[in-house]
Amino acid sequence: MTIDGTTGRVEGPEDLGLKDPLVDLPKGGVMGPSFYLSTDGWWLAVEFAEVGPEGGWRGARSLYLLDGRQPGWVRRWPGRTWVAWDPAGGGVVLWNVGADQLEWLRLPPGPNGEPVPLAEAATAGPLAFLEGGLVTLSRTNPAALQLWDKAGRLQGEWDFSPEVERIYSLLGEGGRIWIGAFERTSPGEPCRFALLEWQPPRSSHAAP
Repeated sequence: MTIDGTTGRVEGPEDLGLKDPLVDLPKGGVMGPSFYLSTDGWWLAVEFAEVGPEGGWRGARSLYLLDGRQPGWVRRWPGRTWVAWDPAGGGVVLWNVGADQLEWLRLPPGPNGEPVPLAEAATAGPLAFLEGGLVTLSRTNPAALQLWDKAGRLQGEWDFSPEVERIYSLLGEGGRIWIGAFERTSPGEPCRFALLEWQPPRSSHAAP
């Protein structure tokens, strides 16, 4: 449930224009909604998911976006889940469950605006936002980072495999990234952790 901050009225999903029914079916049903408020406070993502007969998560049903600047504005994207808001505003990362890929959606989306597939990005793992884009892990290399611009275009990939085995954490800070990773070790040696500071070069072909 949500509360209208102006009137104090308690509102349900239907009052917000969300059409997915909240039903409890014997062989499964719809779980939700889950609410995710953007960091700037203007956007709300409302997510519905399918549940199986045992009550476990089965897949995404739909994701709604509501624009706080335009009361009554609602858009629905089927088969998506929310992943992360751009802290600076202007975009949101989604996961297209059916296609098994991350997507970037600019905000506000145009009348026919659709999320842009980040097809080469890992669907599970850390993300980090920079002033000019988004950093993800590579789908094929857990020790490689990819930089995407605000239009969802891949700007370059940087391989840290000579130094680390796998990256497990990212934190964006201005124009640099803090990287948490597992160092490469010889067989039988204990696991070691590394903290790296990295600033993406201006040229996408520059070395890390």
